[in-house]
This record gives sequence, C-alpha cells and structure tokens, in this order.
Amino acid sequence: MNHRPVVLVLFALIACKSKEQKLLDENHDEITAALGRLKALAPLVEKQEHLPEANWPIAGVKVGENAGLIWANALTGTCNHMWTTYAPDNSGTDFVALDLYRADYWFERPTCAIEGNENLMKGLRQIDVETLIQMKYALVLRTTIKEPPRLDRGEVTASVDAYKKTGQGTDLKHFVPGHIAGDALLYELSSGKLVGNFPFDAQSSGEVKVGRNFQELTFDLNDQLEKQLQAQLAK
Repeated sequence: MNHRPVVLVLFALIACKSKEQKLLDENHDEITAALGRLKALAPLVEKQEHLPEANWPIAGVKVGENAGLIWANALTGTCNHMWTTYAPDNSGTDFVALDLYRADYWFERPTCAIEGNENLMKGLRQIDVETLIQMKYALVLRTTIKEPPRLDRGEVTASVDAYKKTGQGTDLKHFVPGHIAGDALLYELSSGKLVGNFPFDAQSSGEVKVGRNFQELTFDLNDQLEKQLQAQLAK
C-alpha cells in the first residue's frame, strides 16, 4: 500500500499552519489553564463588597511585569465581548481604552486564539503567551459609575440645521462632562486571594474642545482615567 499521498497531505496541512496557530498548538494547555485562573475570579469580583480603605501599594507587585490589568467584564467575556464601554449595556463604540501597559494584549489575543477566532488571533506573539502564563496577579478594574460625556443637544440641533441650509455645520462648544469610577482589585491568580485594592474616580477635564470631533470627549475621559491609574500604580 502506498502511504505517500497521505503523508504528503499531512505535511501540507502542517506546513500551511500560521505562526499563530503553531504557537497556540505548542502552548494550548498552559494558555487554557491560565485563562481558567482568570475566569475563576469572576464570581469573586462580583461578590466582593466595596472596601472603604485602600490597601496599596503591595510589596513585590509590579503592574506590567508580574501583574496584569483587566476589566471585570472581560473575566466572563468571549473574544468578541471583552472590552468595557461607557454605554450602560456595554454595547457601544465608546471604548474605555487604556494604553497603560498594553492593558488588553496579555489576555485578549490568547483568548481569541483559544476560541478559534482567526481574525482576532492574528498577531498572537510569543511574548503574549509567556506573559499570560507567567502572570502572578490580576488587577481587576471594576466600575460602579460609567457616565459618558454627552454633547449639548441644543448645539447639535443648531449644527444640523446649519448643515441642512448651508452644507456646513457649526462647531460645538459645550458638553456634559463624563464620569467613570470604581475600584481596582488585586488578586493572586494561584489562590484567588484578594491581596490589594484602591479606588479610582475620573471625570472629563474642563479643557477639552469639542469642535467637530466628537470622539475627543471620550479620548479626554480615557486620558483622565489613565493618568489617575498611572499615579496610583507609581506609588
């Protein structure tokens, strides 16, 4: 019996694997276990009562090195639903984006890879896998207030009317400030033990100019939150 065609087919299938798929195959069990430790925090975070006193900094904990930032909703989210937004139902487009320590890369790409999402697993790197597997702590950001900045309705109506008449809308000058607040909960991943915490409370600055770029409002609130977190984590 000639087994050569079968061997050639198997070789072709292996050769066609993307580098991301190969990386996933080599580390599948470790990635699954690490993501399991994260998901196990979800009920603990949900049940955790508000802590009136901060317990921070924690000796030996360095966010961005042995501790990773993660939004509370990402603990139960799938690859397509692991970001938090300012919309009450978490379905809007105004993402609460943090560049702080590339906050989502350490769990987002491995999650998408495990779930087989070929589009969102693209770019999975060795460092993403190593970071996830080696992470000892998770700093979970839990929100209690998420009020997006809002445009002034009167100005919006006037701008739309001007556009209909002249083809040119008017600049917007006023807005209702946004507000995001909650607490950061530090968990030891191996035990699920809460070992630290601190509150955060950020609001829109009074300096942002609306103009015609509505997204500047969200960018500004994100910046205020990030600055506050950076100051706290630098202690």
